Amino acid sequence: MANKVLIFTIFILCISCNSQESKSPHAQQSTAVAPKSSGKKLSYERQLVELYDIFRIAQSAAVPQETLDAVISKITDDKLYLVRDFVIEYTKRTPGLISDKFLSKPDRATLESVYYLYMTGVDAFANGAADALGVINKGIPADISTRDLLVNYYKVLFMRMHRVTSVNDYSNYSMDFDKLSLKSAEEKAILFYMSMSYFGVKYSNNARRGCRNAKAFFDAMPSFDGKKFFEYSIPNFDPFKVYYSEAQGKKFFREAYGQSYKAGMAAYQKCR
Repeated sequence: MANKVLIFTIFILCISCNSQESKSPHAQQSTAVAPKSSGKKLSYERQLVELYDIFRIAQSAAVPQETLDAVISKITDDKLYLVRDFVIEYTKRTPGLISDKFLSKPDRATLESVYYLYMTGVDAFANGAADALGVINKGIPADISTRDLLVNYYKVLFMRMHRVTSVNDYSNYSMDFDKLSLKSAEEKAILFYMSMSYFGVKYSNNARRGCRNAKAFFDAMPSFDGKKFFEYSIPNFDPFKVYYSEAQGKKFFREAYGQSYKAGMAAYQKCR
Protein backbone atom coordinates (compact mmCIF):
# COMPACT_ATOMS: atom_id res chain seq x y z
CA MET A 1 0.00 0.00 0.00
CA ALA A 2 2.81 2.40 0.88
CA ASN A 3 4.44 1.84 -2.51
CA LYS A 4 1.15 2.52 -4.31
CA VAL A 5 0.64 5.75 -2.38
CA LEU A 6 4.21 6.82 -3.15
CA ILE A 7 3.87 6.06 -6.88
CA PHE A 8 0.54 7.91 -7.04
CA THR A 9 2.00 10.95 -5.29
CA ILE A 10 4.99 11.07 -7.61
CA PHE A 11 2.61 10.74 -10.56
CA ILE A 12 0.65 13.76 -9.34
CA LEU A 13 3.80 15.85 -9.32
CA CYS A 14 4.94 14.64 -12.75
CA ILE A 15 1.64 14.73 -14.66
CA SER A 16 1.96 18.31 -15.90
CA CYS A 17 5.35 17.73 -17.54
CA ASN A 18 5.72 15.65 -20.72
CA SER A 19 9.15 16.72 -21.96
CA GLN A 20 12.08 14.29 -22.07
CA GLU A 21 15.28 14.80 -20.11
CA SER A 22 17.65 17.21 -21.80
CA LYS A 23 21.00 15.89 -22.98
CA SER A 24 22.75 19.19 -22.37
CA PRO A 25 25.99 18.59 -20.44
CA HIS A 26 25.29 21.75 -18.44
CA ALA A 27 21.78 20.83 -17.35
CA GLN A 28 21.20 20.42 -13.60
CA GLN A 29 24.62 21.72 -12.62
CA SER A 30 23.54 25.14 -11.36
CA THR A 31 24.56 26.72 -8.07
CA ALA A 32 22.54 29.01 -5.84
CA VAL A 33 24.36 32.10 -7.13
CA ALA A 34 22.75 33.88 -10.07
CA PRO A 35 22.88 37.40 -11.47
CA LYS A 36 20.27 39.77 -10.12
CA SER A 37 17.51 40.78 -12.47
CA SER A 38 17.53 44.33 -13.71
CA GLY A 39 13.78 44.29 -14.27
CA LYS A 40 10.95 45.16 -11.92
CA LYS A 41 10.91 43.10 -8.73
CA LEU A 42 8.17 40.51 -8.70
CA SER A 43 5.88 39.94 -5.75
CA TYR A 44 6.38 36.93 -3.48
CA GLU A 45 3.47 35.20 -5.20
CA ARG A 46 4.85 35.79 -8.70
CA GLN A 47 8.32 34.66 -7.67
CA LEU A 48 6.85 31.45 -6.30
CA VAL A 49 4.99 30.90 -9.58
CA GLU A 50 8.31 31.25 -11.40
CA LEU A 51 9.87 28.67 -9.07
CA TYR A 52 6.98 26.30 -9.69
CA ASP A 53 7.74 26.30 -13.41
CA ILE A 54 11.26 25.05 -12.64
CA PHE A 55 9.97 22.62 -10.01
CA ARG A 56 7.46 21.21 -12.52
CA ILE A 57 10.05 20.63 -15.22
CA ALA A 58 12.45 19.01 -12.76
CA GLN A 59 9.95 16.25 -11.96
CA SER A 60 10.73 14.44 -15.20
CA ALA A 61 13.34 16.33 -17.19
CA ALA A 62 16.56 18.27 -16.99
CA VAL A 63 16.08 22.02 -16.66
CA PRO A 64 17.97 23.95 -19.37
CA GLN A 65 20.64 26.13 -17.82
CA GLU A 66 19.36 29.30 -19.47
CA THR A 67 15.85 28.63 -18.14
CA LEU A 68 17.15 28.05 -14.64
CA ASP A 69 19.30 31.18 -14.70
CA ALA A 70 16.46 33.32 -16.01
CA VAL A 71 14.15 32.23 -13.20
CA ILE A 72 16.65 32.23 -10.34
CA SER A 73 17.69 35.81 -11.14
CA LYS A 74 14.12 36.88 -10.30
CA ILE A 75 14.00 35.21 -6.86
CA THR A 76 14.89 37.99 -4.44
CA ASP A 77 12.29 37.66 -1.67
CA ASP A 78 13.89 36.81 1.68
CA LYS A 79 11.13 34.28 2.40
CA LEU A 80 12.18 32.29 -0.66
CA TYR A 81 15.92 32.05 0.07
CA LEU A 82 15.90 28.38 1.15
CA VAL A 83 13.11 27.47 -1.27
CA ARG A 84 15.20 28.82 -4.13
CA ASP A 85 18.13 26.61 -3.08
CA PHE A 86 15.76 23.67 -2.55
CA VAL A 87 14.42 23.98 -6.11
CA ILE A 88 17.92 24.38 -7.56
CA GLU A 89 18.99 21.21 -5.74
CA TYR A 90 15.87 19.47 -7.04
CA THR A 91 17.07 20.01 -10.63
CA LYS A 92 20.35 18.16 -10.15
CA ARG A 93 20.88 14.57 -11.25
CA THR A 94 22.39 13.80 -7.85
CA PRO A 95 20.77 16.28 -5.48
CA GLY A 96 22.41 17.03 -2.15
CA LEU A 97 19.13 16.89 -0.28
CA ILE A 98 20.36 14.35 2.28
CA SER A 99 22.28 16.99 4.22
CA ASP A 100 21.89 19.16 7.29
CA LYS A 101 20.98 22.16 5.15
CA PHE A 102 17.83 20.61 3.72
CA LEU A 103 16.90 18.14 6.46
CA SER A 104 16.95 20.77 9.22
CA LYS A 105 13.48 21.88 10.21
CA PRO A 106 12.72 24.85 7.94
CA ASP A 107 11.02 28.03 9.05
CA ARG A 108 7.29 28.45 8.56
CA ALA A 109 7.68 30.55 5.40
CA THR A 110 9.72 27.82 3.70
CA LEU A 111 7.26 25.14 4.75
CA GLU A 112 4.39 27.15 3.30
CA SER A 113 6.21 27.79 0.04
CA VAL A 114 7.01 24.10 -0.52
CA TYR A 115 3.38 23.30 0.32
CA TYR A 116 2.28 25.66 -2.45
CA LEU A 117 4.66 24.01 -4.92
CA TYR A 118 3.31 20.58 -4.08
CA MET A 119 -0.35 21.59 -4.06
CA THR A 120 0.00 23.29 -7.44
CA GLY A 121 1.06 19.91 -8.81
CA VAL A 122 -1.99 18.33 -7.19
CA ASP A 123 -4.16 21.08 -8.71
CA ALA A 124 -2.65 20.42 -12.15
CA PHE A 125 -3.46 16.72 -11.82
CA ALA A 126 -7.05 17.39 -10.73
CA ASN A 127 -7.86 20.12 -13.26
CA GLY A 128 -5.61 19.34 -16.20
CA ALA A 129 -3.58 22.55 -15.91
CA ALA A 130 -1.60 24.20 -13.13
CA ASP A 131 -2.90 27.40 -11.54
CA ALA A 132 -0.04 28.21 -9.20
CA LEU A 133 -1.23 31.75 -8.49
CA GLY A 134 -4.71 30.50 -7.69
CA VAL A 135 -3.34 27.91 -5.27
CA ILE A 136 -1.13 30.48 -3.54
CA ASN A 137 -3.90 33.05 -3.28
CA LYS A 138 -6.12 30.52 -1.48
CA GLY A 139 -3.60 30.51 1.36
CA ILE A 140 -3.02 27.71 3.85
CA PRO A 141 -6.27 26.05 4.99
CA ALA A 142 -7.10 26.60 8.65
CA ASP A 143 -6.88 22.88 9.42
CA ILE A 144 -3.34 22.54 8.03
CA SER A 145 -0.91 22.75 10.94
CA THR A 146 2.82 23.38 10.99
CA ARG A 147 3.17 19.65 11.64
CA ASP A 148 1.24 18.93 8.43
CA LEU A 149 3.53 21.29 6.54
CA LEU A 150 6.62 19.57 7.95
CA VAL A 151 5.34 16.18 6.81
CA ASN A 152 4.68 17.63 3.36
CA TYR A 153 8.17 19.17 3.15
CA TYR A 154 9.92 15.88 3.89
CA LYS A 155 7.55 13.99 1.61
CA VAL A 156 8.46 16.24 -1.31
CA LEU A 157 12.17 16.01 -0.49
CA PHE A 158 12.33 12.23 -0.33
CA MET A 159 10.11 11.76 -3.38
CA ARG A 160 12.82 13.47 -5.41
CA MET A 161 15.34 10.87 -4.27
CA HIS A 162 13.43 8.11 -6.05
CA ARG A 163 14.63 9.49 -9.37
CA VAL A 164 18.25 8.89 -8.39
CA THR A 165 19.29 5.67 -10.11
CA SER A 166 22.77 5.31 -8.64
CA VAL A 167 23.56 4.06 -5.14
CA ASN A 168 24.91 7.10 -3.33
CA ASP A 169 26.97 6.55 -0.22
CA TYR A 170 25.42 8.20 2.84
CA SER A 171 27.06 5.81 5.29
CA ASN A 172 29.11 8.62 6.85
CA TYR A 173 26.07 10.81 7.37
CA SER A 174 23.96 10.69 10.52
CA MET A 175 20.59 12.35 10.88
CA ASP A 176 21.18 13.86 14.30
CA PHE A 177 17.72 15.10 15.13
CA ASP A 178 18.63 17.64 17.78
CA LYS A 179 21.22 19.14 15.44
CA LEU A 180 18.51 19.33 12.77
CA SER A 181 16.36 21.46 15.12
CA LEU A 182 13.83 18.68 15.61
CA LYS A 183 13.14 18.97 19.31
CA SER A 184 9.92 17.06 19.99
CA ALA A 185 9.35 13.31 19.74
CA GLU A 186 6.73 13.98 17.06
CA GLU A 187 9.10 15.96 14.86
CA LYS A 188 11.87 13.38 15.16
CA ALA A 189 9.41 10.61 14.28
CA ILE A 190 8.21 12.61 11.27
CA LEU A 191 11.68 12.84 9.74
CA PHE A 192 12.52 9.23 10.56
CA TYR A 193 9.36 7.80 9.05
CA MET A 194 9.40 10.12 6.04
CA SER A 195 13.03 9.17 5.33
CA MET A 196 11.90 5.56 5.30
CA SER A 197 9.55 6.44 2.42
CA TYR A 198 12.77 6.49 0.41
CA PHE A 199 15.36 4.43 2.27
CA GLY A 200 12.98 1.76 3.56
CA VAL A 201 11.12 1.38 0.26
CA LYS A 202 14.29 1.39 -1.85
CA TYR A 203 15.93 -1.18 0.42
CA SER A 204 12.81 -3.35 0.25
CA ASN A 205 12.65 -3.11 -3.54
CA ASN A 206 16.31 -4.11 -3.80
CA ALA A 207 15.72 -7.06 -1.48
CA ARG A 208 13.05 -8.38 -3.82
CA ARG A 209 15.68 -8.55 -6.57
CA GLY A 210 18.18 -10.28 -4.33
CA CYS A 211 20.02 -9.69 -1.08
CA ARG A 212 23.28 -8.82 -2.86
CA ASN A 213 21.64 -5.72 -4.33
CA ALA A 214 19.98 -5.00 -1.01
CA LYS A 215 23.29 -5.22 0.88
CA ALA A 216 24.92 -2.61 -1.36
CA PHE A 217 22.06 -0.20 -0.69
CA PHE A 218 21.94 -1.06 3.02
CA ASP A 219 25.66 -0.36 3.44
CA ALA A 220 25.19 3.07 1.85
CA MET A 221 22.28 4.13 4.05
CA PRO A 222 22.72 6.91 6.61
CA SER A 223 22.41 6.40 10.33
CA PHE A 224 19.95 7.98 12.74
CA ASP A 225 21.48 9.51 15.84
CA GLY A 226 24.45 7.29 15.05
CA LYS A 227 22.46 4.05 14.67
CA LYS A 228 21.31 2.05 11.65
CA PHE A 229 17.60 2.28 11.00
CA PHE A 230 16.83 -1.23 12.29
CA GLU A 231 18.39 -0.49 15.70
CA TYR A 232 17.18 3.09 16.06
CA SER A 233 14.68 3.51 18.91
CA ILE A 234 11.83 5.62 17.58
CA PRO A 235 10.89 8.10 20.31
CA ASN A 236 7.54 7.55 21.97
CA PHE A 237 4.91 10.01 20.87
CA ASP A 238 1.21 10.39 21.37
CA PRO A 239 -0.83 9.43 18.31
CA PHE A 240 -1.57 12.41 16.10
CA LYS A 241 -3.29 12.99 12.79
CA VAL A 242 -1.84 14.72 9.74
CA TYR A 243 -3.31 15.79 6.43
CA TYR A 244 -3.05 12.89 3.97
CA SER A 245 -5.05 13.81 0.89
CA GLU A 246 -8.11 15.73 -0.20
CA ALA A 247 -10.01 12.47 -0.62
CA GLN A 248 -9.01 10.91 2.71
CA GLY A 249 -8.51 14.02 4.82
CA LYS A 250 -6.45 13.46 7.98
CA LYS A 251 -5.10 10.11 9.08
CA PHE A 252 -3.08 8.98 12.05
CA PHE A 253 0.54 9.61 11.17
CA ARG A 254 1.88 6.13 11.93
CA GLU A 255 -0.95 4.54 9.97
CA ALA A 256 -0.33 6.81 7.00
CA TYR A 257 3.46 6.63 6.84
CA GLY A 258 4.60 3.68 8.91
CA GLN A 259 4.41 1.02 6.20
CA SER A 260 7.69 2.03 4.57
CA TYR A 261 9.54 1.41 7.83
CA LYS A 262 7.89 -2.00 8.14
CA ALA A 263 8.93 -2.83 4.58
CA GLY A 264 12.51 -1.88 5.39
CA MET A 265 12.49 -4.00 8.54
CA ALA A 266 11.11 -6.97 6.60
CA ALA A 267 13.92 -6.59 4.06
CA TYR A 268 16.47 -6.46 6.88
CA GLN A 269 15.08 -9.66 8.43
CA LYS A 270 15.37 -11.35 5.03
CA CYS A 271 18.84 -10.16 4.09
CA ARG A 272 20.77 -9.56 7.31
